[in-house]
Amino acid sequence: MSLRASLGDNDALRALIALAANACSNVASVRHVQWDNAQALARKSTTWPVNIGTHPESIKQIRSALTKLELGADTVVIPMGTKPWSMKSPANSIVLLNVNRLIMARSPGFLHPSSALQLWAQEALALPELSPATAKQWFEVL
Repeated sequence: MSLRASLGDNDALRALIALAANACSNVASVRHVQWDNAQALARKSTTWPVNIGTHPESIKQIRSALTKLELGADTVVIPMGTKPWSMKSPANSIVLLNVNRLIMARSPGFLHPSSALQLWAQEALALPELSPATAKQWFEVL
């Protein structure tokens, strides 16, 4: 579906957006019931799925929820609620993008049509959990 959407299929794009919004809503519902598990995952993640509305209160609520989840607290990326480094720096943006790609590549069932990216994913699987102590190993793969 995402391939069709990226090739200009508007129906596929609408379906993909609806699917993502539904998934984010499900994550939010489960987060309330399984708080400890959700927080443990959020602490090890640099991203978290959310639905953001256009109302300013929506953004405040999301920021509050991500801060309470301690998003990124156990990663080498600066966690929510602390002074961030600049995302305007191309180098910082590329590093964060690649760290997120490595995290996704380590996910069960990761498949990508590019053989180069698939090899990269295999290297990612051999990496230890991302932490300040293992950051150097991760950046060697980046």
